[in-house]
Amino acid sequence: MNQKLTGIFCVIFSIITETIGQVNLKKSTLIKDPVKRRIVLLFGLSLMLTEVFIWNYVMQILDLSIAYPLSSFGLIVISLLSKFYLKEQISLRRWLGIFCVLFGGIIVGAS
Repeated sequence: MNQKLTGIFCVIFSIITETIGQVNLKKSTLIKDPVKRRIVLLFGLSLMLTEVFIWNYVMQILDLSIAYPLSSFGLIVISLLSKFYLKEQISLRRWLGIFCVLFGGIIVGAS
């Protein structure tokens, strides 16, 4: 597998790791039981720390101008997890904004 493809897979893994970490950080604020809250919080923090190391590796093998626009896909993933896992309401206006940013990221990444 070439370096660029490896970098793209790492960006995807980074997005997944970061979004699951963010959702767990938010979920930890909603849990009343202190033991469960701490477990969810530490899990979220460990995923966020893992994401930092993955992103550092991405920066070694991909140009930032390629990697960063790809990270805009995280908006979709975090929005879907927020809606279905955290039961948050996401307005049509927000979805349109998310897709505008995503479309912009695609344009920038493809150029």
